[in-house]
Amino acid sequence: MTRSIRSILGATLLEVMLVLSIVGLIILMSVKYYQSATTSSQIQQVMGIVQAITAAADNIAASGTGYASATSANIASIAGAGALKTPWGAAVTITAGTTSYTVSIPSAPPSVCSTIVLKLKVNPKYASPTCSGGTISYTYNPSS
Repeated sequence: MTRSIRSILGATLLEVMLVLSIVGLIILMSVKYYQSATTSSQIQQVMGIVQAITAAADNIAASGTGYASATSANIASIAGAGALKTPWGAAVTITAGTTSYTVSIPSAPPSVCSTIVLKLKVNPKYASPTCSGGTISYTYNPSS
C-alpha cells in the first residue's frame, strides 16, 4: 500500500484558515440576525403597549371623566399590569390631563427608540413623539 504525502500531513494551513473564516462568517450572520429579530420583537411589543394604553384611556374617557382619570393605575387596572412593562423591564408612566395624556417609556434601546418615534409620527393623535436619552415620550390628543 502506498500512501500519498497529503494523507500523511493532513490539512494544509490554507484549508484550516478557509474553514475557520467560513465558520466565522456564519457566526457573524447569526448574531446579526438574532439582534435584528430581538429589535423587531421589542418594537412590536412596545407598539402593543401603546395600543393597549390608547384603548384603555379611550375607555376611561368614554365613561364621562375625560382623560383626567387616565392615570397609570387606572390604565393598568383595565389593560392589565403587564401592559405597562416594557420588554426590557422598565415601567411605563402616564400623566393624565383633561383632554389628553402623556406617556413616557424609559430605557429604550436606541434602535427601538427611533423606530417607535417614526411609527408614532404617522398618526397625528400621537402629538410630538420624541426620543431623548432613551426615553420615548408622546402626548395622545384625540382631537388631532
